[in-house]
Amino acid sequence: MRNVRLFITGLFLSANSLFATSDSIQSKVLSYPNFIALVKAHHPIAQQAVLITQKADATVQSARGNFDPKLSYSYSEKDFNQTDYYELNRIGLKIPTWYGLEFNGGYSENSGTYLNPENNTPAAGLWQLGATLNLGQGLFIDKRRAALEKAKLARESSVEEQKILYNELILHAGESYWNWFEAYNNLLVYRQAEELAQQRFSGVKIAVTQGDKPGIDTVEAKIQVQNRQLNLQQAELNFRNASLLLSTYLWLEGTIPLDLQPGTIPHRWNAIELEANHLELKSRLEDITQQHPYLKMIDLKIQQLEVTKRLQREMLKPQFSIKYNAINQPVGSDPLANFNTDNYTFGVEISMPLFLRKERGELNWTHQELNHMKLELDNQKASLLYKAQSAINKLSTSLEQALLYQETVQNYELLLLGEKKKFDAGESSLFMVNSRELGFINAQLKYNELLSKNKKSRLMAEYNLMLLAD
Repeated sequence: MRNVRLFITGLFLSANSLFATSDSIQSKVLSYPNFIALVKAHHPIAQQAVLITQKADATVQSARGNFDPKLSYSYSEKDFNQTDYYELNRIGLKIPTWYGLEFNGGYSENSGTYLNPENNTPAAGLWQLGATLNLGQGLFIDKRRAALEKAKLARESSVEEQKILYNELILHAGESYWNWFEAYNNLLVYRQAEELAQQRFSGVKIAVTQGDKPGIDTVEAKIQVQNRQLNLQQAELNFRNASLLLSTYLWLEGTIPLDLQPGTIPHRWNAIELEANHLELKSRLEDITQQHPYLKMIDLKIQQLEVTKRLQREMLKPQFSIKYNAINQPVGSDPLANFNTDNYTFGVEISMPLFLRKERGELNWTHQELNHMKLELDNQKASLLYKAQSAINKLSTSLEQALLYQETVQNYELLLLGEKKKFDAGESSLFMVNSRELGFINAQLKYNELLSKNKKSRLMAEYNLMLLAD
């Protein structure tokens, strides 16, 4: 399948730090909100989530089909040695109802030399109308009603499953975005560090030529260039791979994968605000034990088991049904002419297993499974609450760490600037400048990591509170 290029325009924001340079050409910025909007609208998993509820709707429709009226027709005959033994014609209609009462009606017209007496009908045929009622098994619930009740519960569960899928998708997509963001900003640091090392190497060579610096300084400066080039190559690789991973979340209508256009970048670090509002998330903790989709799915599973248990209890009763049909011989086109209540068929059917081992065994299994699921529900409530509280704590700590390290980065920059002034005045060595510069580089990389960690901590907190699916 041919990949399609994704074109997203925006303004590249320049940084103010020593290692952030402004680009002469505008790059295309893919913001986090725009990225998530694309994922929600077009990712295959988002499309699959819609299919879950559609499949559940189909299951409900199928279960309702058990209550559809059923029209039937049967015909059979026997001829032997030019003798018409019998000819049987019957058309019937059955209408099941929710309460276990089944209405039926039909018309029979039978004839033949050796016709079974119970199949005898007048020449004009015989109409019948009646009902079958279960007074034992099936009076309060039967397989048809149980199947429909469980299908409706499964439909509710599918809505919760859809939320969970969305929540998982946005979590993984969001983590990929902030890893991409970190890789890009690290690349900027290494790119500028390599440029500065090249400039310093050129300056040292000139100073050595003029006799202002010892020749050994060129070796040290060259080593720094080589180290920075190696770091830059690794940073470029990390950014390319992060971009590839990000592209896996970009699709067109769930069928056509999209590629990031070359030059597409995230915002720089100084255009991103830290996530600080964890108190608002804490207020949502009260809802988690009642509103979390996973807990709702377990509760709906318990309700389905309760339906199964009701049905299995019903199976402990004997099968006891009564059947009544009023019958009448039509006169002309009027099936009710000469109707007489004395003309009818009536029957009673009773059956029951002697030991009920199968029924009692199934009921006991369902009872134990219900207890298991109720314990699982209590366990998951505690587990989800812990995970949510833990994620909020991590968010709070990540904010404190990032704010603390902002000042640390500034202090490393001051150390570097001071060391450069001493070096220019001949009061320091190239080794000390490189050491201060390396400290500043590592500080910027650490801050990028903490900023990304803060964003991912917010993401994880919202994930555990099921807010990403909104």
